[in-house]
Amino acid sequence: MTGSAKTAKESGNSLTLALLFGILLSYMILASQFNSLKQPLYILLAMPFSFTGALVALYVFGQSFNMYSFIGLILLLGLVKKNSILLVEFVNHVRSTGKNIQESIREGCPIRLRPVLMTSFSSIAAAIPPALALG
Repeated sequence: MTGSAKTAKESGNSLTLALLFGILLSYMILASQFNSLKQPLYILLAMPFSFTGALVALYVFGQSFNMYSFIGLILLLGLVKKNSILLVEFVNHVRSTGKNIQESIREGCPIRLRPVLMTSFSSIAAAIPPALALG
């Protein structure tokens, strides 16, 4: 392997390790915030789905998985995690009124949908100019 290929592989391995460490750290922080071991799993469970969707989108549009797409993936994972935290927190709030978990989810998801979509669209709109800078 030549010098630049070796460096790229090492940096990719380092970024993957950092991403995994970040997810583990996120789980520990969320577990302490929610005083639960299950709720952080619910929050972090959305991350593999978004990762898979991003890889499918890269494939459909004929793009490669490079450093820029990795940075975009990290931003996507952060956005998904933030939205999941807000949804779980709102469902917990509805549950505190005495409703069961199914009723809380049915009531909480439609209420949180509009703010989640607004945040997502504004983040996507902010990412379009750098994404289109081909060069």
